[in-house]
Amino acid sequence: MANFLASNGQTLIMLIVLGALLVLMFVMSSRSNKKKKKEAEEMMAKFRKGCYVKTIGGIMGKVVAINDNEGTFVLETGSNQQKSLIKFDKQAIYQVSEGKKAVKTVAVEETEEVDDIVEEVNAVKEVAEETAVNE
Repeated sequence: MANFLASNGQTLIMLIVLGALLVLMFVMSSRSNKKKKKEAEEMMAKFRKGCYVKTIGGIMGKVVAINDNEGTFVLETGSNQQKSLIKFDKQAIYQVSEGKKAVKTVAVEETEEVDDIVEEVNAVKEVAEETAVNE
């Protein structure tokens, strides 16, 4: 009989510890979700026409139009010579930047990337033209 009571006592203690761990896990998860929600709200508070954003796909540019009814926005990317307009869902926003320093950083990165891509495209065109002439 003593063994039976001892094993029930150990089982009860294990259940209490397990329950406490589950409650702790839910509390920590709730805090984490609240923190993420607050950060998202702060980011969306900065989001407006004229700000610079980075999407979850890594595309950076300037917001030129926002459609709240559809939940979309139009992003202007590219260099001064070649600009592109791309429509995104608002949920695609990864980072919102305001201020001259952030704008300059985005513009420099975009210009360098576009120049590299233009050089690669021109090289491919030359090879394709040479191949077409030789055939």
